[in-house]
Amino acid sequence: MTLQSSSQITTVMQIAVAGMVKVMTLSIFASSLGIIMAASEGLEVAPSQLKATDPAIKDLREAYGDSAVDKALFDVPDADAVKLAHRVEFYVHRELRAKYGEYAANQAIISAPPGELNTAIEIAKSLSESKVAEGSPGSEKAKAVAKGKLRGRSKAEPQKDTKTGVIYRSKSAAGMAVAAEYGLDTTNTYIWYEIKKRDPNRFIPA
Repeated sequence: MTLQSSSQITTVMQIAVAGMVKVMTLSIFASSLGIIMAASEGLEVAPSQLKATDPAIKDLREAYGDSAVDKALFDVPDADAVKLAHRVEFYVHRELRAKYGEYAANQAIISAPPGELNTAIEIAKSLSESKVAEGSPGSEKAKAVAKGKLRGRSKAEPQKDTKTGVIYRSKSAAGMAVAAEYGLDTTNTYIWYEIKKRDPNRFIPA
């Protein structure tokens, strides 16, 4: 389909506003001809369709699910992978609080290694399953946290450094370990995406 006049574009925007396309912020999509065309056909358009070919977006989706990534893309549609990952983290934390309660979510976030959201999710689940609350004995909390960390480690993706042969327990750990070599901030927990962009062959799944 080809839009040839401003009146057609205006009609499409009116259709979108009328509710045929559900968007949080219409202005984000107004500049995209592809989105306008989809709107004219009455399709519901997710922001993921704009960046479906981006390897970092796929990586984030596989690691943390579509929900948090879609919400982050609404907020920062043009962000680089590192900034987007931080925004995804915000939504994952928010979802943890909604699902498992403030105490379990906060303890999970504190207890998980930096940048390892899957481990935080597993810790929150474990605390919830064990019914650990603020007044619970420390030993119960420690046991539940340890169980969650173990499950998180089993879901981590170990990475082998092709330059040194070292195997790291996760993408996050690998990224932080070599960040200084690239002149990057070693405290940035999502530096993995920046390193993969600069040196895509540095790490391979172990």
